[in-house]
Parts: sequence; C-alpha cells; structure tokens
Amino acid sequence: MVEGVFKMDSGKNTRSLFFDASMCILKCMQNVGEKQFYNSLNLFYQSDYKKLEKAKRAHDSWENAWMNLSREERAARNPEKDWEVVARLGLKLVLRESEEYPALLREIHAAPFGIYVLGTLPREGSQKISVVGTRKATSEGKEFARAFGKRLAEADFIIVSGLALGIDAAAHEGCLEARGKTVAVLANGLDSFYPRTNERIAKNILESGGAIISEYPPGAHALPHRFLERNRIVSGLSGGTLVIE
Repeated sequence: MVEGVFKMDSGKNTRSLFFDASMCILKCMQNVGEKQFYNSLNLFYQSDYKKLEKAKRAHDSWENAWMNLSREERAARNPEKDWEVVARLGLKLVLRESEEYPALLREIHAAPFGIYVLGTLPREGSQKISVVGTRKATSEGKEFARAFGKRLAEADFIIVSGLALGIDAAAHEGCLEARGKTVAVLANGLDSFYPRTNERIAKNILESGGAIISEYPPGAHALPHRFLERNRIVSGLSGGTLVIE
C-alpha cells in the first residue's frame, strides 16, 4: 500500500495536477521500496552494522545494495514477504534519511540506518531524558528510579529507557504513573517484548501514547552484544542520561 497524502490545488491545470500526483505516488513507492530492501538486508546481514555500512557506502541505496548481492544470496530472502511481516505486526520503519528520524539520534556515532517503531515517536523539540541502571537493583534504587520517572514526567520530560528488569522498569512505571510518555528501546525484534515479565509495562507504554523501538527486525533475538548496541540508542535519543545504581 502506498502511504502518502496528495492535496489538490484548484489553481493548477489538469496536466500539472496529474504530474504532481504521479510524482507523489512515485516518491511514496520509492520510499516503501527502500524500506523493503533495507529490511531484507538487515535480516540477511543479521543487523551487522559494519556489513550494512559497507553495503550502503558501496551502492548508495538499499535497492542497489540488494541487487548487487549474488543470485544465490538474494534467493535466501524475499523483500516483499519479509515486509509483509513488518506490516502484519503494525510496525513502522523509519530510515535515517527520513524527516521522521529523531534528530538527536542521527548525531551519534554509528546511528542506526533504520529503526522499527511501535506507537508514536516523540515530537521533535520535546524534552527527553534517559534513566538507566542495573537489573539487580535494590529496593531503594528502584524507588529512586520510580520517583525520578514520575517527577520528570510531571515536568514534561519524556523518559527513555530499555524495558529491562530493575531500574529501567521502575523508571517506565514512574513515568506512566504520572500519565507521562515514555520510550522503550529493545535489544530484539518487535515481534515480542523482552523480558516477557515486562510485557504489561510495554502495553501500558503504547496505550499512553509512547513508543517501543528497535534497530533489529522482527524475529531478531535479544543476544548479549545487542544490549550494548541498544544502549547507544537509549542515550542517543535524549539530551541527558541519569544512571541509578
């Protein structure tokens, strides 16, 4: 399905309107195509940043990068079918070149080439702060995290964290208690929430108008090194980071 809105201008003649409509449709189709090819390359390279970076630098577009794989390599994936999974889950893929891509995140080293999104990304210019810490938090640490999450949300800050056990979960919950918006960054694909014990928090985040994001495609597992990679996104989305325990 082509996503986009074409507005009619009564001051233009029919030929001009037809041309504008055609260009709008073409641009939308190109954008969807680039997302499809990136998604399949992300799956093919198992989200290896260096391999994705090499492919993009060598071929300029994700479509060219895909077409320059060998026939045998392309046979391993089907971009249209891979994209059907993304669509079925209700995910949005925002590529780094898009105006929707978070401006702060674009500034970090090794900014993700694309992020998968459930829910609504914070508007540009909104105040965001990351709250992170240990999974094996003390009761005092979790209480601090919950209190900070609540107070910051009351001051119109958006809380960014990783949905992990301990400090992360407490910060999300404090924010939600204040009816604030919060963003969770996962180290796995968005076809599941990890850890499963925090699935309720994830659903509350979405119901409150927040977002859950990941650079990993559906089906990607939460491997140890991906938590470290995830952390650069948590901090990169925010103007500052609060570390508790």
